Amino acid sequence: MLFLCPWANMVWFGCNIKPFGNLRGNGSAVKWTDDMVKVLGTNKATEFMGRVAAIAWHIWKGRNDFVFKKGAVNPQRTVDSIRHMEREISTTHVIPTVQMDNPLNQEETSTWRAPDVGRLKANCDVALPKSGKKGKAVAMIRNWKGKMMEGVARSVHIASSLGGELYAIRAACEMLLSLGLKEVEVESDNKQAIALSVSELVPPWSVRALVMDIREFAKEGALILKWMRRLANKAAHEVASLALRNSLPCNWVFNPPTSLVTVLENYINGSL
Repeated sequence: MLFLCPWANMVWFGCNIKPFGNLRGNGSAVKWTDDMVKVLGTNKATEFMGRVAAIAWHIWKGRNDFVFKKGAVNPQRTVDSIRHMEREISTTHVIPTVQMDNPLNQEETSTWRAPDVGRLKANCDVALPKSGKKGKAVAMIRNWKGKMMEGVARSVHIASSLGGELYAIRAACEMLLSLGLKEVEVESDNKQAIALSVSELVPPWSVRALVMDIREFAKEGALILKWMRRLANKAAHEVASLALRNSLPCNWVFNPPTSLVTVLENYINGSL
């Protein structure tokens, strides 16, 4: 249906992909994929197969329009839709220059900065194991004295470190909104995650849902998303590391472990 149907063949031809001859008869998609990896090499084959999957998805959508909505089959319209998608995706490979209250290149300090008196700040981070895709995303809220007020630590299954960082930012935003807190600064030490969250560019498909959630939460709560240096994010990093090692107690916010207390006290002593 996706590869050998006559109208689907026209879509593949319009996208300059014509590799499916060996799928006829006793051929299989698995064997064809294996052959493509051998011919192109792993890296090029991964990119190519991603494009194949995206085109197949558009063909599937066209098929569903025909079956359920009685729409006319239009290979050229499907090709145009695919080309539009590819143009949008190509823009996500460049991290945008972001105009915001704290531009990405301004936060030069290596020390956590407290918010103004009477206000709060949220910091977030993710810790990933050397093997596997199950990490720990954390977010914590501190007041202008550096005291922890609330926090969350969650297990997260992710496909990339960027996805984990975005998950942590989303967790921070969710926590703030659930507590009815608005106009709070949310800081992350990942430039790309912050850039995607505050821009209007189309995000990569693998993290699009996370980015769109963050943008919506930030708008709803008037949250201020900022980038900070990793050295200034030691507290959130320590919480994430402890969580990854299963060494983070359930009541870590109000009874923090010694290593976290040390990080928090270093800020207080350094600010005096």
